[in-house]
Amino acid sequence: MAEIKWIKITTDMFDDEKIDFISSLPEGDSLIVVWVRLLTMAGKNNAGGFIFLTENIPYSEDMLSNKFKKPLNVIKLALRTFKDLEMIDFDDSGRLFISNWEKHQNIEALDKIREQTRLRVAKYREIKQLQCNVTVTEEVTPSNATDKEIDKEIDKEVIPCQDIIDYLNQKASTKFRATDKHKECIRARWKEGYGFDDFKTVIDKKYKEWAGTEQAKYIRPITLFGTKFDGYLNQVEGGSKVGAYQQSTRKAKATNITKPSTPTRSRKASEWED
Repeated sequence: MAEIKWIKITTDMFDDEKIDFISSLPEGDSLIVVWVRLLTMAGKNNAGGFIFLTENIPYSEDMLSNKFKKPLNVIKLALRTFKDLEMIDFDDSGRLFISNWEKHQNIEALDKIREQTRLRVAKYREIKQLQCNVTVTEEVTPSNATDKEIDKEIDKEVIPCQDIIDYLNQKASTKFRATDKHKECIRARWKEGYGFDDFKTVIDKKYKEWAGTEQAKYIRPITLFGTKFDGYLNQVEGGSKVGAYQQSTRKAKATNITKPSTPTRSRKASEWED
């Protein structure tokens, strides 16, 4: 689901009794920062106040600590405090959500954004499909140049670069950041029609294949999301391992082949003479 670019925070936020209480705690300032970060993440997910890496992967305390660059004890204190104050809660699958999210945000506006984004993406996909089927020579004018820039902004808005990098880090226990180079690779594949689930599939397959081997160093965005992405995506799981096994077996057999021994002359030299 597409993220939104804003959340609603009132100017009298710090007059709220709960926020005032939090501010009075020893780690109050840090807790306020965590609260605002949670609000922005809920807005980014745009899923009714829920905060998750993916719908099947909730954020753990360790993940939030790493993401917010805060000590783990601060994150634990923040979540415990927010839950006691009924500011957050967790569903049965452990996904964190902001309580009374509809009171914090303009729900009608969020629904409107979802629908507008859906329509814009549909239009973008339709244009890309037409470009694949028809070759058109188009003069670049200020008008259509503006349209192209709008398409670029739409494209950037709906590509979950950070979520993809987060999923990779969670899977491989790495700490990659969503750098411009990494985003460039992700956008290139996204424009080719691949979606979030495709990125997850490639990460899962190559991690399963490469983890614990010499190839583990290639479990990185530049390699996984590069020009071989389609091959990784459609790779039959286990195929490469069989090939590797056969290759190692062939090497082992080659190693075990011994050269025929040269006969030794056990008899006297005179016995070999004519």
